[in-house]
Amino acid sequence: MTRHFGLGLKLGLCIGLTASTLLTLPATAQEYPARPIKMIMPAGAGGTSDAYARAVAREVETALGKPIVVENMAGAGGVIGTRALVRSASDGYTIGWVTNSYISHHLTSKDPQYRWPDDFILVHKGTSVQVGLVVNAKTPFKSVRELIEYAKANPRKLNAANAGNFTQAFMASKLFQNLAGIELTDVAYKTSPDMVRSVFAGETDLVFTPPGLYEPGVAAGTIRPLALLNEKRYPAMPRIPTMIENGVNMTYYSFQGFVFPKGTPIPIVDRWHREIEKANQSAVIRKMIEVQSLIEEKGSRDEMVRQVNQDVAVFEKLMKDAKLTPE
Repeated sequence: MTRHFGLGLKLGLCIGLTASTLLTLPATAQEYPARPIKMIMPAGAGGTSDAYARAVAREVETALGKPIVVENMAGAGGVIGTRALVRSASDGYTIGWVTNSYISHHLTSKDPQYRWPDDFILVHKGTSVQVGLVVNAKTPFKSVRELIEYAKANPRKLNAANAGNFTQAFMASKLFQNLAGIELTDVAYKTSPDMVRSVFAGETDLVFTPPGLYEPGVAAGTIRPLALLNEKRYPAMPRIPTMIENGVNMTYYSFQGFVFPKGTPIPIVDRWHREIEKANQSAVIRKMIEVQSLIEEKGSRDEMVRQVNQDVAVFEKLMKDAKLTPE
């Protein structure tokens, strides 16, 4: 915001600010980073998202010349780790991994102690994760329609796994139940790998999860994919229909990106944005994007912030449509 002072005072301020900028900002940019950086991962180790975050960390630490230590802080649907992130110093030495649901905790939790966009500054949306509906292979369901018919005749008999209230799998399940007019029993696990393993083992019947997590189960014959939540069929998986093809007007995706606590110097944020853009082009991450069926996010930070604002608005509408209240 520009304040209109007297000409002499305004000129003096401009000269002072310019001198201050010349003395401090370039030095800050040149010196950063001066020590190791911590990346907070508010999810469990071993999942596809954890693998992507760690791959980005390895690529960026090579570019920055300082170690990046990934710390998993799973629990409470991502609240524990995300809360730790926003309470960190805004000095560029603590960055966090987030999803749509994590930055929407102010809609889902009565007291998350943080909210978007007040407490975050977006660095990069990273990649988007496709979501699929899969069932244990021993269930009789060969299509979404068959599952819906059974669920309507047997309310709450089918168990849907998730990684905690208001996580990706939980919200997708609630939206599905609302749109299909059915009732499932939602069963929470601590991490995404745990929830998927529960379907592999037959502890639960179904789960909404990215292909990268369920494909090992498909190969082992323990998981059967029924639908992807895209608008159109995914070219790499042409045999899997969409929810829309099954009569349920449902699309859902989740981005996995990176944020700093509010107040982090913009030159540092912009540098990380550039380095993540480069990291996504590395051979390791290109292969990961292919294998895990991820979608690379591209564009300026401003464009990505606008997209996240839209994502949060969609999340809020989903809460209302599914008649969910903060916990």
